[in-house]
Amino acid sequence: MKRRLFSSAACALMVAGVCFAGCSDDDGARPAAPDPGGSNPISAADVDSRLVDADTRFAFRLLSELTEDGVTENVFISPPSIAFALTMTLNGAGGDTYDGMAEVLEIDELTLDEINETNATLKAWLEQNDTEVQLSIANSIWVCGGESVLPDFLERCRDYFAAEASTLNCAEPAAPGQINDWVSEATEDKITEIIQEIGANTAMILVNAIYFKGTWTYQFDEAETADRLFTMPDGSQKMHPTMHQSAGLEYLWTEGFQAVRLPYGDDRMSMYVFLPHEASSLAAFLDGLSPEAWENWMAGFGETDVDVALPKFKLEYGVQLNDVLKSLGMDVAFSADADFSPMLGTGGYWIGEVLHKTFVEVNEEGTEAAAATSVSIEFESAPPAVTVDRPFFCVIRDDLTGTVLFMGAIVEPVL
Repeated sequence: MKRRLFSSAACALMVAGVCFAGCSDDDGARPAAPDPGGSNPISAADVDSRLVDADTRFAFRLLSELTEDGVTENVFISPPSIAFALTMTLNGAGGDTYDGMAEVLEIDELTLDEINETNATLKAWLEQNDTEVQLSIANSIWVCGGESVLPDFLERCRDYFAAEASTLNCAEPAAPGQINDWVSEATEDKITEIIQEIGANTAMILVNAIYFKGTWTYQFDEAETADRLFTMPDGSQKMHPTMHQSAGLEYLWTEGFQAVRLPYGDDRMSMYVFLPHEASSLAAFLDGLSPEAWENWMAGFGETDVDVALPKFKLEYGVQLNDVLKSLGMDVAFSADADFSPMLGTGGYWIGEVLHKTFVEVNEEGTEAAAATSVSIEFESAPPAVTVDRPFFCVIRDDLTGTVLFMGAIVEPVL
């Protein structure tokens, strides 16, 4: 069996935060984004490991925040989708806002050019798949009518995120549907809604969508699928359809858990399943999850014959990430002190909401998964101006009883 192509990036679909915007070389011209279908295919060695390591750290910190109060419900996220949307936004940030966002994304040690150029390469690598794996990454920008966005920001997003920029009448009831239709198309109808409503103070919405479909290298035989007991965290049990196979797979055993690697297609991408021992728990496993532990585990897998019984499952997950990102240190970007002038040319804008949704289905054939992330940029509206310079109506009222004492139609004020 082929070994993994690279360690921390071996599970790049799960942990990599990717984006590609605003690159420039010494003469000021932007280099062309890598072409996965070109004559010079991207290799894993072309991806800067510093970015992959940063993405891994961000992914595990994010998961830690989401599960810090325990795991009582399913949690399923796509760190790359979140990082795509936020790093696209980062290209429009300045000052402390940029510094705070970069630090949370764990890329503060890299220059913006390094971030963008490496993400462009990583994105090309991820989309460069075999016939048994489909992975697509799409980005879009929705500008509410009347807002003026700097052309350089839009150009960078177009050139390196392949982001579609559209003007949207955000006040129209149908406006959220236009964004949701785009997300639905980008995720093969697996995520049909990311935006429920658009606030009156929304200036722009940046959206990422990721779609993945992979066929197992060693598919499960449907005839082997049977109902088996599954034990819940509270000790209760239920019968659930469970797939089964015996194959030569990469396996890891530690004092706290056992794990198996289930490859897709040509063996480049995989699902890693970590099963805590009965004497341990999922919560204990998550407490020990760190980038350092992850690297050690990835290096510890070895090929052996494995008997695998894996539940079939299908789930959807959604979360607002505002509080999580603030806890990680991105609070300035959500405040009135935010600086998005590189995007909009002036102050007074901040991140209003970061929404994230995912879908996953695992069955005998393989895995289908999708994710969408939206970042809304909002502003504080000016106070309403009431300039009485034309005929008006007025009332003097006792507000406690509702008695109207006087009323009048004033067509011409006189003194």
